[in-house]
Amino acid sequence: MSVHEPSVRQILNQALGNPPSITPLTDQSFTLLTAVCAKVCCFVPPELFSLGASLADTFLEASRSCFSTYAEADLENPCAESITIRYLHSNCLHTRARSTLSWHIFGEAVRLAQRMRLYDESSYTSLSPVEALLRRCAFWQLYAGDKSLAVLRSMPIVIYDHMFEEGITAAYPSDDTNEFTPGFIANVRLWRCAADLLIQIRLIKSSQNHENGGLLTSAFQQILGRLYVNFATCLDDLPASLIPNNTSRPSEGHATHDKFAALIADLHITYHCLKIHVTTKLDEIGYFTQAAEYKDMLVLRKTEIARDMIKFLQAAPFWSLQVNGEPCAEKIRLVGVSLLAIIQEPSMLTARAHSDFTILLDILSQLDSRASDMLRKEIP
Repeated sequence: MSVHEPSVRQILNQALGNPPSITPLTDQSFTLLTAVCAKVCCFVPPELFSLGASLADTFLEASRSCFSTYAEADLENPCAESITIRYLHSNCLHTRARSTLSWHIFGEAVRLAQRMRLYDESSYTSLSPVEALLRRCAFWQLYAGDKSLAVLRSMPIVIYDHMFEEGITAAYPSDDTNEFTPGFIANVRLWRCAADLLIQIRLIKSSQNHENGGLLTSAFQQILGRLYVNFATCLDDLPASLIPNNTSRPSEGHATHDKFAALIADLHITYHCLKIHVTTKLDEIGYFTQAAEYKDMLVLRKTEIARDMIKFLQAAPFWSLQVNGEPCAEKIRLVGVSLLAIIQEPSMLTARAHSDFTILLDILSQLDSRASDMLRKEIP
């Protein structure tokens, strides 16, 4: 989340310092601080923070209640925190099974970013370095979140290059003091490469509908092949700290690697989820049909992606999955749905798919996720 840690610590010291500050917290500071607390309570597993579940709703309601007192004024004069607060509220509401309200608030944050022209690099030139950095982070978080909603909940993509006259010219955040920045950028690049491919697939599918179907042209095959390679290789240059089970990292790296565990989990679970989603979408437009015995090869490909995800899930610290919350569970569920479709069709790989489906369902059950209940409902 795009929060400036020194500023949050200053707000916290102002609120809880001894002796107490003579300057009262502003409504915006209180809203931000309680929103951050709500996010922590919602996402940190009870094994690490036992009071989180009992405090989450209290912090969230306090933040939303205070925010409501100045929300209209905030729309008139927005800053980075205006987006961050809405993003945090949206995240927390999603974990509390209030998906419709979560999506509405996320959409409000997106519209603010559009009005602030955060897609345009020139919009950052007159800002202070801290505000510019926070706005960049906020914009690219919204960009990734927008694609996540499209893949996991079938919502429309609303932030993409072609919707802006000059495209998206905003640079990625550059903060040498934050060791998590490379992972943040890698996550954005992953969603961006996937979005480029998925949008192209949609355009081709639309043209096929107008032309009553037909095989993909050679030109379309080449475009899709190039975009798929860009997507499939976009994590190839990850730093050693973000590679799971990396044996080449420094000897002091176990504790160091632990602090990146949640980020590693998010990156690689997202990657496997997107691989299987992209494969399904490519199949829908006939990308694989020109190969002999393509159905068996396609099913094999999907089960291999699922197995790669399972290997990662079984090797990752379980808390790193819990910290990533309901979005992580939804990505696992999407892979499970793909396996369920294989199980329901006659195939040489049905037994393999059934075995792997059982493992994924068990992992989702351990996560105590709504996604596991949804997946169970899809079992015939």
